[in-house]
Amino acid sequence: MRILRDKWWSVRALNDHYHIIALRDPKTLLIITVAVAAMLALHDGRGQGGLTLWPLFGLWNQMLAVFGLLLIGLALRRRQQAVGYVFVPMIFLVVVTSWALILQLSRWWASADWLLIAGGILLLVVEFWLAWEALRTLRKSVPALDTSLTESKMPH
Repeated sequence: MRILRDKWWSVRALNDHYHIIALRDPKTLLIITVAVAAMLALHDGRGQGGLTLWPLFGLWNQMLAVFGLLLIGLALRRRQQAVGYVFVPMIFLVVVTSWALILQLSRWWASADWLLIAGGILLLVVEFWLAWEALRTLRKSVPALDTSLTESKMPH
């Protein structure tokens, strides 16, 4: 039940932020979420449809690591601290993950596995979107570091 609740909240958050779904009723959003999860689970006829996407799991997991490093790097950049030791591993992860994804996409294309191809393309879109947003954020001016909080806590 926790997984369904978490999925419902993620659909709700997407709807609230991007207005993707014109529906505002929480029950309708929950029904859509459960229906999509059921279609994925039951599409193979044995209740193991989610295993079809298992090859994408590792790639998505690596992209979550990239996203975490990106957030840490942007926070350090905002505080005007060194970011090289965060961005170097992040770039390595992006290159290796992209390379693996392109290799996998070619294999999935050869075997006509359209669900995995769609998931892989979605991952590439998310990857480019994250890169675009990161570059936009890095180009913005870095605000001055607020030292008022640290000065008040320092012993005199």
